[in-house]
Amino acid sequence: MDSRSRTRSKPQRSQRYRSTSRPRMDSRSRARGSRKDSRSRSNGARGNGSARSRSRGRGNPQTEYRIPPPAKRADPKKEVTITEEQRQNSILLDGYYYATIDFTSPHAQPPWTTEPDARYTYQTKTDISVIRAKNLPSGWEVAPATENVIREVITPHAWGTHLLVTEGCKAYWTAGGNNPGCLEALWDYEKLPGRYTLKAKFGQNAALHGIILIKTISKVS
Repeated sequence: MDSRSRTRSKPQRSQRYRSTSRPRMDSRSRARGSRKDSRSRSNGARGNGSARSRSRGRGNPQTEYRIPPPAKRADPKKEVTITEEQRQNSILLDGYYYATIDFTSPHAQPPWTTEPDARYTYQTKTDISVIRAKNLPSGWEVAPATENVIREVITPHAWGTHLLVTEGCKAYWTAGGNNPGCLEALWDYEKLPGRYTLKAKFGQNAALHGIILIKTISKVS
């Protein structure tokens, strides 16, 4: 082969080499390819994670939350222990003791009369000693006004007040009031944690003295 034929064959080799080689990628195509790879990897990771979570849930089921049982209530039939002072200032009826919430003697007289002061106005308010919050002793509750309670507990005794306030805010005249045993009106009270307080009255009714009547929750032997 002469020199001319050699020079002619060289371009053919280069053309053949170019045709078999891969095309070069620019920067944009490379970026696109990397994005596709990252997406495929993330999707694969999600698929594996969901499969793992499902397998974990089947193998280790979560324990169900159970509501705790309510606190044990005091037995209403359990005997109530009262002090000697409370016993002396109470009236026993059908196995239950009745008393005022501050244990005023049943024989005490009201501190003032039912007549309002001549200087009273509509702004006159119940005395603070009446509406001050008073503690409810353990084992006692606000007494309901049954017929026996009205006849045997409220009517014959003064209790150091004009009115005894019973369950449902019903206020009855005592022996120290105007009409013993009769329902005067409603006297609202407020229940606080472990205490009770009477709502204030205004004007002419501000002269009335009232106390809440309580009783033992269970019978006392």
